[in-house]
This record gives sequence, structure tokens and C-alpha cells, in this order.
Amino acid sequence: MSSRAAQFQNMIKHLSQVSPAVVAQEEQLTAASPFRQQFHLEPKSGFLNDPNGLSYFNGQYHLFYQWTPLAFKDNPKIWHHGWYHLASKDLVHWQDLGPGIESDCQWDKHGT
Repeated sequence: MSSRAAQFQNMIKHLSQVSPAVVAQEEQLTAASPFRQQFHLEPKSGFLNDPNGLSYFNGQYHLFYQWTPLAFKDNPKIWHHGWYHLASKDLVHWQDLGPGIESDCQWDKHGT
């Protein structure tokens, strides 16, 4: 097995060990932050990167952005990230549609 394949397997092992309760707790802490954005898009947890894919379809605007909810600090850094999906009718109020595309194979280990 190559070093990269081993690193990806390690990432998957760690992802499966993160309980939904830990993720929910992180989202609650983030939501309660006094520094939470009021007018700009912000992820529930982790960070938002490279927003793009803004399109208009069937009466709604759709926005996709790279989303990294968790980072793994193995050497080299391996990030679990995919693309998150939001929709809006007025570009002010956004509906959370959840992850649009997620990493699912070794070729996605540095992002989808």
C-alpha cells in the first residue's frame, strides 16, 4: 500500500470515530458565538472556502462552497472536505441543503 493510500485509510478511520454528538456540540458552540456573522454566509462549523457555483434554477439561487468541517493534522495535513449547498429565493434568506458533494475515495483525500 502506498503512503498516500495509508494516509487516506487513516483519515477514514478517524472520520468514523467522530461521533455525531461531537459534531453537534461543535455546531452548538459555533452557533452561540458572539462573533457569528449576521449578514454574510458562514458554515455551521469548520470553514467556508472558495464559494462559487452561484446559479439560478427554478426560481432559486443555488450556491456551493468548499466546506471543511474537520481537519486531521497527520503529516502531511489531510483535510476532509467537500462541497456544501445552499439555496435562496432572495439572496438574503438561505436554506441549508447540506453537503452537495462529499469525499468518498482515495482520490478525494485532498478535497473533492
